[in-house]
Amino acid sequence: MTDHSASAEKKDAVQARALAKPIYDIINRLAQPPTAEEYRLMKDLIRQGADLEVRYNDGNHETLLEIALAREYTDAALFLINQGADIHARCVQDITPFIFTAMKGNAKVMQAMLETGMAPLPDRDFYDSLGEGKTALMCAAEWGRIDCAVMLIRNGADMNLKNNVGKSALAYAQEKDHKDIVAGMQLATADVEGEKFSKSAHNGASAPVRLMKTLRLKASNANKGPG
Repeated sequence: MTDHSASAEKKDAVQARALAKPIYDIINRLAQPPTAEEYRLMKDLIRQGADLEVRYNDGNHETLLEIALAREYTDAALFLINQGADIHARCVQDITPFIFTAMKGNAKVMQAMLETGMAPLPDRDFYDSLGEGKTALMCAAEWGRIDCAVMLIRNGADMNLKNNVGKSALAYAQEKDHKDIVAGMQLATADVEGEKFSKSAHNGASAPVRLMKTLRLKASNANKGPG
């Protein structure tokens, strides 16, 4: 690489970072999701070359997508994913947007990530929590996120895979006494191995939706105990 080309690349990087600053300011606000006008502004800045993976010295060194997820700005997260934000990026806590989404249980964002075709294989993206090494499914199971847990299994995650300390996603769910998660993962796994979920003519509801309602009802009844 010549000095001229290196200088040009550095200049481009500086410009891309500068273009990203207004996006960062919008996404980083507390309790103020972006407005329609701000979405138009952000789209224009991205079109001009704003760096979506820019990190500012805010302690966690999070990307714009990670900040949107932390703020629970679902629409902003979906916008950034559609604009090509990296769902593999890791913050200083070693968490990727994919893992964080499983922890928060945002099924809408999880679905969008999976639909990009760029999502990591469910059992290959680890969060190295205290050396344990948790997959997205393990995190969803531990935090009680049934929708994400079932979605991950439907996309190839293994509930019996064990991590560095010998724990599986099923074990994390059982340890936390998430009865609905345990039942949901077992049923989803059985379905993946057998017949596929199919559309139901009954009320136009899909089998996964009916499954979730059934599981939650069973869990509710189980928690009530004998009466």
